[in-house]
Amino acid sequence: MKLSSLSVLIPIALVVVVVVDSRKHHLTVTDDERHYFLGSSFGFRRGGLLTITVAGFHVDAISTSTPATTVNFDIEKDGHYGFTVDKSRNFEVATYFEKNQDRCIFDDADRVPIMDNSTAMILLEILMETDTHVLSEVSVSKIGNNIEGIKMFSCSQNLVTEGKVADLLMAEKDHGNPNASADIIEIIQRYPELENCSSDLSKGVKLIRRPGHGYYFSMALYMADYANEGAYSVFYHNCPNYGLQKITKTKLTLDIVEKNDNDYLSVGERFTPMVYFVMSGMFFAAGFVWANVLRRGEKDVFKLHYVMLVLIFLKATSLMCHGINFHFISKYGAPIEGWAILFYVTHLLKGALLFITLVLIGTGWAFIKNFLTRKEKKVFLVIIPLQVLANIAWIIVEESEAGDKRFAIWSYVLMFVDLFCCGCILIPIVWSIRHLSEAAGTDGKAASNLTRMKLFRRFYMLVVCYIYFTRIVVMIFNMTVPFRYTYLNVVFQEGGTFIFFILTGYTFRPTLENPYLHLSQDIDDDSEDVEMDDVVVFDHNRTDKVIMRNSNTRVVQEDEVHLIQQNHA
Repeated sequence: MKLSSLSVLIPIALVVVVVVDSRKHHLTVTDDERHYFLGSSFGFRRGGLLTITVAGFHVDAISTSTPATTVNFDIEKDGHYGFTVDKSRNFEVATYFEKNQDRCIFDDADRVPIMDNSTAMILLEILMETDTHVLSEVSVSKIGNNIEGIKMFSCSQNLVTEGKVADLLMAEKDHGNPNASADIIEIIQRYPELENCSSDLSKGVKLIRRPGHGYYFSMALYMADYANEGAYSVFYHNCPNYGLQKITKTKLTLDIVEKNDNDYLSVGERFTPMVYFVMSGMFFAAGFVWANVLRRGEKDVFKLHYVMLVLIFLKATSLMCHGINFHFISKYGAPIEGWAILFYVTHLLKGALLFITLVLIGTGWAFIKNFLTRKEKKVFLVIIPLQVLANIAWIIVEESEAGDKRFAIWSYVLMFVDLFCCGCILIPIVWSIRHLSEAAGTDGKAASNLTRMKLFRRFYMLVVCYIYFTRIVVMIFNMTVPFRYTYLNVVFQEGGTFIFFILTGYTFRPTLENPYLHLSQDIDDDSEDVEMDDVVVFDHNRTDKVIMRNSNTRVVQEDEVHLIQQNHA
């Protein structure tokens, strides 16, 4: 990868980081035709608070070549729109969506999805009104067990104090909780932002309409009981677009704030910063140990050993910055921009250097030979730009909201490119194994080549296990682990990477006992392998001879030339 290319790609990654919104979810959608999308997912414990604020909600008809299909359709009276807050034991796709891709739950009030004891659903249906003088509402209903204890608040009055809505009708200014019970007062003391919210939802949540600007509302859900703990996901539903026909398009701004007391991290992520800090310390320790090994075995150290040292410290720095990032998210609900930029830069460089190192080891560079063939150079030209692209895609996915259209697109790009790069790093190893296998019985060094082939096979299996574990097993584990233990995904991901680094370092340690280095020395002592197309040039002014090999010149003694000629014969 040329430095000029990196100088272009790194600023692109930095721009992505600077322009994104914080982890306090803020999503703006315009002309969205999806029948539903995920707003956010979060693991709540007892005492957690979920706040949902919708601003500028507006629905338009989609222009079609056959307007007769929508002529009898009234967007506000006939269409159903709203949000569901789904509770489950983990963050897998809700069973309801798996079985109801063609029908919307708001279209049929009598059609209740089947829920088990670990799942439940809160329906927030937006009831729009064409009369500008009538204030509509958001109808609230519950389905399933273990959510009855959730306390709900209508917080639309906060939109007035925040300046998002200019005024309210006089009849609707009776906000607050004048006769609040003791438990409501305790909740407000814990979360002062609920002070202007009403706990009386007998008429639903206040839905404010600003002519020409759409609808506005805000509400909060407080997890009052232990039974309310779980993994909650907020979905938006555009019911007219369920099925094959797309009738309407949505415009809205969605703000979601999720908290567990003063902690903005999901209950399953509360140990994530600690995990990153511990793993960073382990990688730093491994880096210092590796540096000491290189210092003691200075005579047997190759350039690739120093590349591996830089990779270890980049990985440790990346994990440290990631842990700091999560710490500030936990405290403020948003990352500190400087630390976020530092993390993404180190993550991008670490990812590219990791694949470079694996390809260099797979080709046998430095340990067995000091050059790369044309085919191996082509692998570099393909894999390094793609790996940089995969890291940029990861940055975009990490900083995009789940409901953003580009989130799904870049998620697929990331998955495909990453798996493709993982497959590419195996190609040089397969080439090396094949070459050694063919040469084992033809060049008179069957024992040496057979030993090298076994070593490459061992490294090949190590890389395959690393890829399978960190890409496939961890992904499956992340989808099935209970919401309280999602931090274990990081433990297995980074723990597997650490073990892979340790085993790779042990395999290529710079000691005389290392079979890789021992074989390399044997090759040097045996005057190198000379291919059949080597050209021997005789210089009549000298008693020694010059061998021309692939544009590389080497001076040898005359008796060595006779030995080479005999081998060729």
